[in-house]
Amino acid sequence: MQEIEFAVPIPSRVSPDLTRARARHLRWVRDAGLVGGGEARRRYEFSRVADIAAHGFPDATGEDLDLCFDLLGWMFLFDDQFDADDGREADAPTVCGQLTDLLRGEPPGHGTPPPIVTAFADCWQRMGTGMSRAWLGRSVHDWVDYLAGRPTKIADRAHGATLDPAAHLRARRRTIGCRPVLALAERVERGPVGSDDDIREFMSGNLCRCAAYPHIVQAVRQAGATGKKR
Repeated sequence: MQEIEFAVPIPSRVSPDLTRARARHLRWVRDAGLVGGGEARRRYEFSRVADIAAHGFPDATGEDLDLCFDLLGWMFLFDDQFDADDGREADAPTVCGQLTDLLRGEPPGHGTPPPIVTAFADCWQRMGTGMSRAWLGRSVHDWVDYLAGRPTKIADRAHGATLDPAAHLRARRRTIGCRPVLALAERVERGPVGSDDDIREFMSGNLCRCAAYPHIVQAVRQAGATGKKR
């Protein structure tokens, strides 16, 4: 085990509603069928990965924090479902297609969708409440791009593809979920995120496990270059 200490000159902040939101989120995950019983549920409860919501959105409480917990928890579980190398990665194109149809408002296909799809449908319905048509259209585009990157990542891994650094960063920006998380930030703040300085100010006091902050700023710059406002 590595014993490394980091000096972070940023005051830590956390939502005062963390404990309540965590307990409610665990019930939501259970009721949605996102984790099985026994060991799988125990591991998820122990990980507390969705607690990042209370640190990433320290001013959020109540239903806003609940949405952050559920959506970020969903993203962790979605990512893990297709990274476990246990055969489920073969389902990624179908699941991502179902999620894309949901986002675009297309009729569902035959059969019962899996829990990962129905759980996202619940999050998406809450996420769009009170937001503008322009925001909804842009958010759909960002989520579809995020979902499209998953089968590509799995295919690259299966075929042993070696990407150059620039291509790896482009692929990583899609699958890491920078833009969907920015959309969540806009939803919680009830308005668009502005300049790079605004984004850095919004992120101040929080640390990301995947060091994605430069990618988030880059994603916003790219959106600005194509005429999309953040």
